[in-house]
Amino acid sequence: MIKYIAKVNTDTGEIISLAFARGSNNPAEGLNDSDQLYIIHITEEIGPGDLFMKTHYYNFDTQEWVVREEPPNPIATWNGSSWDTDLEGFRNLVRESRDRLLADCDWTQMPDVEQKNGWLAYRQQLRDLPASLDGTITRLENVPWPAPPSNLPASGGE
Repeated sequence: MIKYIAKVNTDTGEIISLAFARGSNNPAEGLNDSDQLYIIHITEEIGPGDLFMKTHYYNFDTQEWVVREEPPNPIATWNGSSWDTDLEGFRNLVRESRDRLLADCDWTQMPDVEQKNGWLAYRQQLRDLPASLDGTITRLENVPWPAPPSNLPASGGE
């Protein structure tokens, strides 16, 4: 019994869409002329569909699903055998996270805050970080974020 219908990119094996089967009214397996994607019937239970799409691709040579790592970041693309990350796009992701960290310590630059030097250095390290990335890091959790000054409060308010 068909449980799911997968539409797969014929070049990379990546799942483009995954839907529940519609009883007996399902498209035939094979190349779909309207969108040039390959339709595959899935007869076994696959768990959460979004997770299956992230962690599997279809190998057309062996005609089977292959497990892969989850994408390292939201902009990674599957090339058929591994994840590719556009360096400038990844730097933009880092900039977004960096901007939040800078906003969190904006208070340290107010005229009445003493001991700004540690925060000045920390904020400069944050600003310099995206340009220092060379493409070897593709996961935000592996970015070498600078540590905020430890001898000062981490946030304003008092």
